[in-house]
Parts: sequence; C-alpha cells; structure tokens
Amino acid sequence: MSAGRILDALREVIDPELGINVVDLGLVERVEDTGLGVRVWLGMTSPACPAGPLMRRNARDALLRLPGVEEAEVLPAHNFRWSPERLSNVGRAQLANGGRPPVGADLVRFGSTGRDPGEEERARTSDDRALHRSPDALAWQRLPLLAAGLLSLIAASWGGMVRLGWPWPIPEPAWVSAHGPMMVCGFLGTLISVERAVGLERRWAYAGPIVTGLGALCLLAALPGRIPAGLMTIGALVLVAIFASLLRRQRDLATLTMGLGALCWMVGNLLWLSGFIQPRLVPWWMAFLVLTIAGERLELSRILAPPTGAMLAFGASTGTVLAGCVLASLQAESGARVLGLGFLGLTIWLARHDVARRTLSQSGLTRFVAVCLLSSYCWLAVSSVLGIALGSPGAGPIYDALLHTLFVGFALSMVFGHAPIIFPSVLNRPLVFRRAFYVHVVVLHAGLVIRLAGDLTGVADLRLCGGLLNAAAIGLFLINTVRSVQIRSSS
Repeated sequence: MSAGRILDALREVIDPELGINVVDLGLVERVEDTGLGVRVWLGMTSPACPAGPLMRRNARDALLRLPGVEEAEVLPAHNFRWSPERLSNVGRAQLANGGRPPVGADLVRFGSTGRDPGEEERARTSDDRALHRSPDALAWQRLPLLAAGLLSLIAASWGGMVRLGWPWPIPEPAWVSAHGPMMVCGFLGTLISVERAVGLERRWAYAGPIVTGLGALCLLAALPGRIPAGLMTIGALVLVAIFASLLRRQRDLATLTMGLGALCWMVGNLLWLSGFIQPRLVPWWMAFLVLTIAGERLELSRILAPPTGAMLAFGASTGTVLAGCVLASLQAESGARVLGLGFLGLTIWLARHDVARRTLSQSGLTRFVAVCLLSSYCWLAVSSVLGIALGSPGAGPIYDALLHTLFVGFALSMVFGHAPIIFPSVLNRPLVFRRAFYVHVVVLHAGLVIRLAGDLTGVADLRLCGGLLNAAAIGLFLINTVRSVQIRSSS
C-alpha cells in the first residue's frame, strides 16, 4: 500500500486543541507496509502528551478502515522532538486562517529519524509494551484514581459551601477545614499526576496518582492531617521525578517550568506536613497550578515560534513567581505582592502568545478549549491585581476573592476546557463534544462574578449566591462529561 493512501487515512485524526490533523502537524514519523497491514510511528507535540494513547488508538481505527488492511499498529515514535518546521503548508495555513485549509495548498512534510523501525521497536522496554498493548485494561485501572480525585472535588465543594455559610448537613465536618487541600491536592494534584503518568507511559509514574488518590481518601475519611499531607508530599515527589525524566529527553523552558511547578507543590506539601498555617503554604500551591499550566501553554506556543524577547519575559516572570513564593513564606504581605507581579507577567504573556488566540476562530471542541483558556486568563489577571494591590490578608472576603479567582476562575476553567481531551485519554474512551459544555462554563463565570462582587462589597448574600452557582457549575460539568462519554461508548 502506498504511503499516500496511509497518510490520507491518518488525516482523519485531528489534534483536538489545534484542530489540525496529525499529518499536517508533522506528527507522523514513519509508515511501513507489512504486507497484511500497516505500521505507523506517531509522535506528539510534547514528549509526554496525555492525549497520545488515545490519538494512536484513533489512528489505528482510521487505518483499519482502509480496504485491504487487516492489521494496523500505531507505535509511539521514540526520540521524537516536534518543532514548527514539521508543519506542512496546509497546517500553517489552517492555523493562520482559523482552521480552514486553503484551496490548492500542498500536503504533508513528513520525515524519519533515520532509525530502523525494528530498532525503534526493540528500544521499547517490556514495560512500554505492556502499557501500549493493553490500553483498555489499563484504563479500568486508572478509573479509581480519577474517581478519588472527583470525590475530592465533590467533597471540597460541599465543605466550601458550608464554610461559606450555607446551612447544609455534611457527612464529615472535617471537610470544611480540609476544603483547600481536597481541592488543590486531592482533585487537581491527582488529576495532573494521572495526566502526566498517562503521557509518560511508564508504570512507575502511576505511583504518584496512586499515592495522592490514597491521600484524597484520607482527607475524605478525616484521618489525622499528617497522613494525607505525607502522602501528598510523596505524590508530588513522583511528579517532580516525572518532569526530571522528561528533562532528560527534552531540555527546554516549558518542561523546566512545569517541573518547577511540581517542585512548588512538593514544597507546599512539606510546609503542610510541617504544620505551617495555610496562608503560608497556599502561595506554593498557587504557583504549582500557574506554572504547570503556563508551562503547558508555552510548550504548545512553539507552533507560533515566540521571539527571543518573549521567551526571556516568560523566564523573568517565572523567576518572579518563585521569588514571591519564598518571600511569602517569610513575610506574607510582601510575598503576595511579588507573587502577584509574577502571575501578572505570565498572564500578559499568555494573553499575547497563546495559540488559543488563533484557535478561537475554529469550531467545536477546539473553539471551546480556546474560550476556556482565554477566560481563565482574565481570572488570573484579577487574582494577580488583587495580590499586588492588597497583599495577603490571610482571611476574610478579600482573601476569598484572591484565592477563588485563581483556584476556581483560573484553574477550574482550565479543567473544564481540557476535560474533553484528558478524560477520554485517561479512560481510553471517546467523548462527544456537546454545546451543553458551554453551560457549565457560563455558570462558573457568572457565579464567580457574583461572588467577587460580594467579596469586594461585603454583601454576604452575593457571596452565598455566587458560591452556590460555582458548586452548580461543578455538578453540571460532571453530568455533562459523564453523559457524553456514555453516549459515545454505547453507540
């Protein structure tokens, strides 16, 4: 079978965030006709892309639809390093024209590392083969990890509502005081750890989400604080090790930034384990989320080739964030202002250079992701300005505004946007994008606007109403996501 027919089939496989097919993105490293079937080596835009396993499955399904193809194998391309030069002219035009390929544009640029395919196959360890050849079994093993994180999200929301002032019965009163750790470590930490383990495709990497999942269950069961704090610290250490492994493969600012984010999480957890009050450790948790997301976006922004000056500005903002974290542990007021300055620098960078500005003009899931990303930067800007202007009160409505514009507005917007990509990858099940997804995004932002107004004016009823809408948005998010997975998987 000709390479052209194979590539034509692979053009059905679309990168969900960029809206460009894997061929025009330059992700197809090599193809091989085996006689009865086809073997393809597929790379990713990042060395541990969590969508990789699902995209390879989609590519295999597309190849099996070719007449005469009885067997198809899609393997990860090892030592693959993506760069903008791998984009075809069609891909460049799609990115420039909002996803609409121009008439008469040329097709793909696709190449090889020059390594023998058999050598690539032999280079994979038995651990890699086990992960690659049993995706369904592994997906079911990942389900409890995802469930532990989602239970933490539900419990954190419940405790947050009671903490805010809603007179609701609660299964465990300790959820009120554990609201923050359950949201940051139990939910977001576990979710990010699972995502990275899926992308790295090494069994040892799953030790991280396993341990943080256990820590989340300990928080749910209200076990003594040192137990979940210790487990979360170990989980963060594994995440640091994952990024150390990635840095050995690809030394760049994006991977380093995400690794520093994981390190911030570990430091915050160590302070928690040591008995520090939460206002002293929360800046490290904030930096964990901001640096992780900023590093991911920097990695994807390579497709636009940011100039050297922009890269220097990103590095300077990251350094300011780290300096703010250190200073906040010593002097909360000054540290919060420096931290806010670093966050504002990253916000401006992301608003200027993120590829979401281009993909906003596309349709479907790609546009939805862009909407979530760009709206999240607005909330990060608000949190940054509050930190610079007001420092860190440590308690009260202003502190509530400072934290929740970042942890709810920024972080949950990111989760909402990437869940239709990450959840199918973790569960190895496709998910149908639905316009109903915009409902939980709108409810989240509307609730946060009302809550922020209540925080800044001191009107308690506005805070209560806004908090309730935020909780409703989380419930709608879970319902819409589960419903979409079930509809597609049953069809």
